[in-house]
Amino acid sequence: MKKIEFTEVEKSIESIDIIEFENKFNIKLPENYKRLMLKFNGGVPLDRVVYSDGDELTIGGFCSIKYGDILLENSIYDYQIREKIIPAGYIPIAYDAFDNPYSISTNKIDYGKIYCRYFDTGDDEETLVADSLEEFLGGEF
Repeated sequence: MKKIEFTEVEKSIESIDIIEFENKFNIKLPENYKRLMLKFNGGVPLDRVVYSDGDELTIGGFCSIKYGDILLENSIYDYQIREKIIPAGYIPIAYDAFDNPYSISTNKIDYGKIYCRYFDTGDDEETLVADSLEEFLGGEF
């Protein structure tokens, strides 16, 4: 499996920053996502195009846990609390080239799977795009 690298990353965070974030939102983030944030804390994958079931997906970037302009906390606030368009249990961690949010599930039944909410289709459901973060990124980190 190829090694994934990011550009435009934010200042590094520590495990305590993730613990504080999880406590604030009363969630348990998947371990692979936590490793990704500890390594890059947001940013843009160098290879922005990934494939899911033959479909081409573009990753515009990942939100950071702390520091920078595109914070995960703001994404949760915008999509879940204010606009109520992403249900509880799905954390909007990244976005595509058209600002459609990619979410990681924290629900017991599909924990760690990656979904997208496509605003331009009028669909009210999350669309499964990958069974894991590694599959979504097309490699390991």
